[in-house]
Amino acid sequence: MSQSRYTSRGPLAGIIGIVVLIGIIWLIFKMVSGIFSLLSILAPILFIIALILNRFVVIDYAKWLWGTIQKDTPRGLIYGALSVIGFPVLSAYFFLRAFMSSRLKKVVDQKRKESREDKAYDDYEEVDEDDFLELPDLADTPQKETLKKDSGYEDLFE
Repeated sequence: MSQSRYTSRGPLAGIIGIVVLIGIIWLIFKMVSGIFSLLSILAPILFIIALILNRFVVIDYAKWLWGTIQKDTPRGLIYGALSVIGFPVLSAYFFLRAFMSSRLKKVVDQKRKESREDKAYDDYEEVDEDDFLELPDLADTPQKETLKKDSGYEDLFE
């Protein structure tokens, strides 16, 4: 027979685990609320910087939201309400997207400028066209044998 070990941990073992779990959840909630309050203070500044860096990020979002309101009104209104409630997070998103797009544009412009400068005409060599490519006449080459009529392949489709 198999024996099972039973150890007594005491009556407070389960309660201590629950208290630790509640403490961790409370700590995470305080961290998230602190970040959200910091973003709510910085939201107008981030929004203005996003408009300066790349105004099309905000314009594209507004067009998308308006299109959603026209196509699916309840969903569009919910998205609009969430945009107002989550404005601090949305402004941080606008800022990061505008910042990354402006950085990408600078890098692409720099690469294009470098490629234009390096794109001088290459040296070339003239090739004699007399003996460039000699091909045999098609009339002299034998034709490949086509499928035999007695191969049984046509019988498969009957």
